[in-house]
Amino acid sequence: MCRGTGTKGPACPGHHYAVLVGGHVEAGETPEDAALRELTEETTLSARIERLLWTGHHNGRPASYFLMTDVVGSPVLSGPGADESRPDNSFELMWATPDEFAGLGLHPTDVREPLALLLGSAGPHTA
Repeated sequence: MCRGTGTKGPACPGHHYAVLVGGHVEAGETPEDAALRELTEETTLSARIERLLWTGHHNGRPASYFLMTDVVGSPVLSGPGADESRPDNSFELMWATPDEFAGLGLHPTDVREPLALLLGSAGPHTA
C-alpha cells in the first residue's frame, strides 16, 4: 500500500490500516463455518452468526461478511497476527464503529461504505 507514496517503512501511511477478521474457506467448510473458525483463531473469541451482511470479492476471491452476535470471551490476538507482531510490524485488536472505518484505514476500502450502511439495516445484500 506504500507504492507511489514516496515514503518507506512505518512513516508510510499505508503501514497503518485495519482489516476485518478473515481468511480462507477450507475444504468441506461453509463460509459461515470459516468465519466462526477464523474469529476464534485470530481473536480467541467465539460467537453466533446472526445474518449475512454482504457478499462480494476480495483480492479476486469470493468474500462473505457476517454480523456476529453473542460474542463470548476476552479478545486476545492469536494466530498469524500474534506470530508476526513485533515492534516494527505490530497488530492490535480493536472494536470499531462504522464511523471509524475511514480513519482507521479499513481495507479493502470498497467494504467501508456498504458495511457501514448494512450494519444499520436489515437483511443480506450482494454486491
